[in-house]
Amino acid sequence: MNNSNNNTIEDINRQYFNILKPAFIFVSILLPVGLVGNSIALYIYGFRFQKLPVHVFLISLAVFDMIGCIFGIPLEMVALWYSKMYPSNILCKLEKFFIFYSSITSTITLLVIAVERYNKVCRHNKKQLSVRAAKIMTVTIGFGSVGLALPGALFFEKMNDPFSVSSVEKVCFYRYGYERLRNYFLTSLGIDLLILTVMFFLYQRIWKVAKEHYIPTNYTINLNLNNMNARNQNTRTYAKIRQTNKILVCITFLFAISFIPGLILGITYPLIEGKHIPDVAEYFRHVVIRMWILNCTMNPIVYGLLNTRFRRIAKNIFCRIVFRKTNETERGASSDTSR
Repeated sequence: MNNSNNNTIEDINRQYFNILKPAFIFVSILLPVGLVGNSIALYIYGFRFQKLPVHVFLISLAVFDMIGCIFGIPLEMVALWYSKMYPSNILCKLEKFFIFYSSITSTITLLVIAVERYNKVCRHNKKQLSVRAAKIMTVTIGFGSVGLALPGALFFEKMNDPFSVSSVEKVCFYRYGYERLRNYFLTSLGIDLLILTVMFFLYQRIWKVAKEHYIPTNYTINLNLNNMNARNQNTRTYAKIRQTNKILVCITFLFAISFIPGLILGITYPLIEGKHIPDVAEYFRHVVIRMWILNCTMNPIVYGLLNTRFRRIAKNIFCRIVFRKTNETERGASSDTSR
C-alpha cells in the first residue's frame, strides 16, 4: 500500500484497516460464540456430567479457551483496529502472551486427552488415571504453560513497522527480526505436526481396538438372558466410546486447521512481502493468520453437534431462559394492564 507523505498516521491506519476489515468481522463474530459456548461447556461438564478424567480435561480445555476469548481475542481486535498505530507496549506483550498461552495449553491438553483415551480403551486392564490425578495434571499444564508462553511477552514489543519505509507506523512485532521469528514458526510447526501425528495414531488404535473388543461380529443364537444383557452392555459401551472419540477427533482436526495454516503463512510471509498482492488474497491472508481463534471458540460447537446428552442439556438451558423471559414479559404486561 502506497502512503502519501501528506497522510497522517490516522489516515494510514484507516486505509490499512480496509484490508483488515474482513479479519476484524471474522474475529468479532467468533468472540460472543466463544464466550457463550465455553460458558455452557463449563457448566455442563462441571455440574451435569459425571466426574471422569476425560471430563476434567474437557473442563480445563474450556477454561483455557475462555482465557483466549476473554483476553486474547479482544487484544487481537485492538491490534487490528490500530494496525499501524499500535497504542501500547504493554498491550503488545499481553496480546502475544495470551495468544501463546491459549494455544500451548490447548495443544498439551489435547495430547493428554488422546493418551488418556488410549489407556482407557487399549490398555483397560492397566491402572487408569484417577480424577484427582487428572486435576493435578490440568493445574500443572496451566502453570507450566506460563513459562512456555513467556516468549510472547519477552520477544514482542511496540516498534516501527519493519516492512514500511515510514517511521511513524507503529506495530506489535518480534523485536529480534523476522529471521528468528520464522525459525520460531518452523519449530512450532514441526512440534504441532508431530503432536497431531501422535494423536491421530492413538485415535486410530482406539477406534480399532474398541470395534474389536466391544462389538463381536458373530453372535450365536442364544436366548440366555445374561448373554443378551452382556451383548447390550457391550453395544452401549462401544457407542459411548465411539461418540467420545468422534468428538475428540473433531476437536483435534479443528486444532489442526486453527494453527497449521497460520504457521505456514508466517513462515512464507517474507517471500511475498513487498510484492503486489490482490486485495482478495490479502483479505484471506489476514483471516488465516487469525485462525487460532477457531480453536478457542468452536470447541463447544463440536460438543453440541456430536454429543447427544450435551446437546439435550444445552437445549433445556436455552428453553428455560427463553421461558423465564417470556413469563417475566407477560407478568410485566399484565401489571401494566391492571394499572
